[in-house]
Amino acid sequence: MTLPEPISGIAVLAAGWLLGKLDRWARARSSTDAQQATALALLTQSITHLNTTMGRLDVSLDRLWDRCNNLETRVSTLEGKQEGKS
Repeated sequence: MTLPEPISGIAVLAAGWLLGKLDRWARARSSTDAQQATALALLTQSITHLNTTMGRLDVSLDRLWDRCNNLETRVSTLEGKQEGKS
């Protein structure tokens, strides 16, 4: 059974419209996936950089505390010497 010409034309138009919608949806989905993958890669890189920076900051703070303790020891030693002279 063949459809009359106007109905078959409408069916072809509807099928074309649906395929166009599906194609745009698939392209948008693919683009979104690519953007998410890029964002995750950049986030991973940023987290790695932050971890490295935090490690260096931790080492720097340890060195700073050591210097502070060293200075406190020196001041205490000097104060002890001053009290001994008085």
